[in-house]
Amino acid sequence: MGNPSKSESKFIIELKQLLADTIKKVATVMIKILTTACKIHEVPYPELKMDVAGNGLTVEFDDTEEVRWSAHFWPHQAFRETTIDCINTKPFYVKNRLEKYILEDMDSLWIKQLTETLKEKDSTANFMSKAHHYAIPYNDGIIEIVAWKIELLKMVDGINTMVFDSNPEQTKNNPEYFFD
Repeated sequence: MGNPSKSESKFIIELKQLLADTIKKVATVMIKILTTACKIHEVPYPELKMDVAGNGLTVEFDDTEEVRWSAHFWPHQAFRETTIDCINTKPFYVKNRLEKYILEDMDSLWIKQLTETLKEKDSTANFMSKAHHYAIPYNDGIIEIVAWKIELLKMVDGINTMVFDSNPEQTKNNPEYFFD
């Protein structure tokens, strides 16, 4: 095999650049801080509660001011909790660090995988189009939830105050659906 011609060399250089750009694009995860209303404290660990009848999950945690918060996710399609030792945290970085806020993966590979499986089982189902991939990093792990919406409540003196609602129209249309 001899030396490549000028046109072949140019093609190889362009191909290498295209490959590098593609790898960079694939490696870039679009993570955003959902709200800065509360920064998650290192301790105590979050508490996960499941409402099977209502198809929802609740994660309770303290902020850095030691105020209790409750994040309600519903309806949920999937969740997982992974210890910090067993997960690559870099995909969850915002500005080169793991921020201790509720995060959202705007281009979730997990949602794509779940959607693909759903289509194989039921080609007419489209409910995954409403799904969001949320992440709650804490001291020893990351809780991830795929759900249609999140409601964030601040719990002070036994009173829950809505601080963030990812879909206020949906809440308004379903006022009977609230967690205790």
